This record gives sequence, structure tokens and C-alpha cells, in this order.
Amino acid sequence: MNGCIKMFLAGVAALIVAALAASAQTNITPSATSPRQGRVLAPDQPLNSDAINTTSTEQRPKLTERNALPPASQAWIEQFKLERRRYLAQQEALRKQLIGANDEQRARLRAQLESLRRQWLERLRDLRAQFKDRQAELVDKLPSHREVLQSVRDAARQSALDELRQQLQNQSTDGRDRRGTD
Repeated sequence: MNGCIKMFLAGVAALIVAALAASAQTNITPSATSPRQGRVLAPDQPLNSDAINTTSTEQRPKLTERNALPPASQAWIEQFKLERRRYLAQQEALRKQLIGANDEQRARLRAQLESLRRQWLERLRDLRAQFKDRQAELVDKLPSHREVLQSVRDAARQSALDELRQQLQNQSTDGRDRRGTD
């Protein structure tokens, strides 16, 4: 009986010590500081000349060094943007329909998505062909600039090759040696 009382008192003492330790680690009382007072800071509006922070991708920033695009080029860009928006809207609508569809409907919707993709790629190929034709036409119209165009093309090609060589060199010396070469 005497041993049970000692065991009970030891358990109560352990509980009291644990409760005191737990209360010392938590902040039960409210903080002494008053609630925050202030206002929400809104970001500044980006400038037209701020090329990094442009919020609208619809228009290029106006710069004095850059001439305005010709109307024909602007029409091509606007037409492409319109087609892009239409394509993305159709694609998103089909993807939303995929969510609640059964297997048969899913197969039909996937076929429609693939058809849309093929049409988009075909349109892209047509645009690239038009751009290449226009490029050849401009080279023929501007024979005095032929050397400049060729030098720019060569410089871009050389820059790309140099960058690729640098990437390959960095990959081979990035510290990841094969096993057994230590």
C-alpha cells in the first residue's frame, strides 16, 4: 500500500513538472504590441519604356530607337494573335469537356484536340513559308544590303555555335566525374 502511494505521488509530481514545462514554452497571454496599423502599398504603374516590366504583351514599348512596324506587318501580327486566342479558347473548352466525359466521349475529344493541333501546325508552316518568301523578296529588293545581311547571319550562326561549345564544355567540366576516376 505504501509503495502505491509513493508511485501515485511520483506520477502526480511528473504531471505537474510536465505542465509547468509546457506552459513555459507557449505564449498564452496576448502580445503586448497593439494590432498593426497602416495601409497597403500598391506597386507603381510600369512605364511604357520599361521593357522588363511590361504588363501588356499586346503592344511593344515605344522606343525612340525603334521604328514603327509597317501596317502589313502589324496586320499579320494582329491576325496571328487573333488566331492564337481562338485556338487556345477552343483547346481549353475541349479540355474542360474532357473532365466529365466517358471513354467514348474522351476519344472523340482527343481526336478533336489532335485535329486542332494539326491545323495549328499547318497554319504555322504556311506562315513560315510566307516569311521565307518575304525574306527572299527583301534580299532581292535590297542588293546593297546583301553583305550586311550575310554578315549578320554568319555572326548569329557563329554566336550560336560558340554558345553550344561553351555549354558542352561546361557539361564536361561540371564536377560530375564517372565512377572510378577519383
